[in-house]
Amino acid sequence: MERYLIKYLQEITNSSIGKKWIDYLKVDLDGFIYAYGNNMNKNYPAPRTIDWKFYAVLLRTILRSENANKCLNSDSNILSFVSLPNEIEKEFNLNFIGSIVQASEKKIIYNKRLLQFLVFYSKLTREKKFNEVCTDKNFEELEEYRKVLLEEYLKYNFKGLFVGNGEPFMFKLHLDIFKELNIPSFIFLHGLPGIYKLDTEKKADYLCVWGEQIKENYIQAGFDPDRIIVTGHKRFNSIPHNINLRNSTEDILVTTTSSIDWSPQGWKAENFPIYDRSIIVFYCYSIQSVLQKAGVKHARLRVHPSVDKNWIMDYVDNSFYSIDTLPLNQSLSQATLVLGPTTTVWLESLLNGVNYLVYEPKYDGAKSFLVPPFDGSDKCLQIAHDEQELYSMIKSEYVLDQSIIHRYIQPFDFSKVAGLLKK
Repeated sequence: MERYLIKYLQEITNSSIGKKWIDYLKVDLDGFIYAYGNNMNKNYPAPRTIDWKFYAVLLRTILRSENANKCLNSDSNILSFVSLPNEIEKEFNLNFIGSIVQASEKKIIYNKRLLQFLVFYSKLTREKKFNEVCTDKNFEELEEYRKVLLEEYLKYNFKGLFVGNGEPFMFKLHLDIFKELNIPSFIFLHGLPGIYKLDTEKKADYLCVWGEQIKENYIQAGFDPDRIIVTGHKRFNSIPHNINLRNSTEDILVTTTSSIDWSPQGWKAENFPIYDRSIIVFYCYSIQSVLQKAGVKHARLRVHPSVDKNWIMDYVDNSFYSIDTLPLNQSLSQATLVLGPTTTVWLESLLNGVNYLVYEPKYDGAKSFLVPPFDGSDKCLQIAHDEQELYSMIKSEYVLDQSIIHRYIQPFDFSKVAGLLKK
């Protein structure tokens, strides 16, 4: 028996409709179990209430948006739940539309029934108790709303669907709806993958990634190369070949992972890490020890957005750390060295001209889930696995081989996606 409650509930459910909706709701159901404690930012993964703020945001979204009904007769509509450069629409003669259920565009689809669906789903996952969610009545109502979405989207003659990944409820639901409509779907990954074997990423017809090496890593994991598109990073039209990386201890920024994972990736319990929220505190003290040994007296601490800043400051040494609250790019632009775990911020730091030392300590009894380039397979990148290795990297002023940057991130190129949309 696997130690994964959500999978067990899906297996013992008698109805096929129940199995389907438990799959859609996986991330939300995980949140009931794993997203706990005062270590969590109250907005992650989502507030456990529906109050006036929820309705205020909903109203503001509608007031600031244009009703997409004007696009009914367009033959170039794209349902997009990701943010892409504004020039793309004009350059490739496309019309990006959002939906009130997952608004991301200025033009959105909304009506009474879609609003009812959003409120029903939000109340179900935020206000209900865990044992009140997975009921036949709720599944039947969700199934009716699925039909509403299907009928609504048929009106718009969509040419494609863009989502951010294949895990969250709305993304997963829409991927299946567009498959039923026989309309191509695209997942636009927003950074470096933490795992290369998620079945949910295969739900889309195409997977869009930042660089050729990410594509190669997916191919090695068994993905169909014809379904992977290298689109590059939407913020960059060019990537410099020789970046003069700042690499001193004058202004050090320390980054962290989340304190816990509120939704384990995939369905196999053997791959789930057992989280101990003391590890993030342990990590901060370990880096502090190394930095002080190197003569550093102060560092800025930038915790993962899911971590409550007040909580972490009750545990770390406040005479050494101060919380960094600047926008990420501004924070990176003033840092002279960044230390942290395996994360997309590694690439963001390098592109902002500051060196990033990857520190992934091996804790007793803990499994390692590192993937390329952080698993030691790439000779262009050195990883510190203990305090001595990190100290040596700081003292030797280690800088990575910059050729790795161009393998993992490339200038934005939408042309291949546009070509597929026209087929």
